[in-house]
Amino acid sequence: MHAQSYDRKGNHVRQDLFLGRVLLKVVTAGTTYFRHFGTSIPEIEIIYHFLSNVLGSVVEEKIATTGNHTPTVIEIHFPFLYGGDFFTLFGPDKWYKLKNVISDMKKRRGKSQMQIAFSFAGVSEVRSATATKLILQTLESDYKNIERAIDRVETLVELIEYQMPKMPAGVTEMTYSYESTHSRWRPDVVKTDKRIYKCSNDNWRIVPDTF
Repeated sequence: MHAQSYDRKGNHVRQDLFLGRVLLKVVTAGTTYFRHFGTSIPEIEIIYHFLSNVLGSVVEEKIATTGNHTPTVIEIHFPFLYGGDFFTLFGPDKWYKLKNVISDMKKRRGKSQMQIAFSFAGVSEVRSATATKLILQTLESDYKNIERAIDRVETLVELIEYQMPKMPAGVTEMTYSYESTHSRWRPDVVKTDKRIYKCSNDNWRIVPDTF
């Protein structure tokens, strides 16, 4: 997939964000991306326009294929540091609406699996993670698990702050996966400049042959 430098209306992607008449002092790093697979045109339009209304310009891309053959994939990259400032910008009512839009998509698909991934440029309240990309992903066949996962996205700052010292040194990207059996987000994979590590029973193990 190739990133575009313009939104769907042909305008340059902007980084200035306004709430009413107040310019929000939120750290940004790049562009908001909305990527999708197995979605209908109306569903694409709903999410695209919703994100545009909240965050400004959005780059929308279709994922050419999925390696794990998941029928539906929604990926949203927020070019902000994850934390309280981001959710102040987004607003609880809008986050709730985004959850409902995605949940309704899952309901229409019955028991087929749906993958959701939210990513952020870093974590604002954790000094060691401000330059560490955060990815939150889940693969679910029950819409209620999708709803619970999205509900719990807002509550991870203290958990990440506690778990970062236990991760390998020099982490540049960390992925948390949602564990529906325990209704929690857990650290899954982290990347450094030289290695990829996977978490198993609270221990980090090098993934072989990754570099």
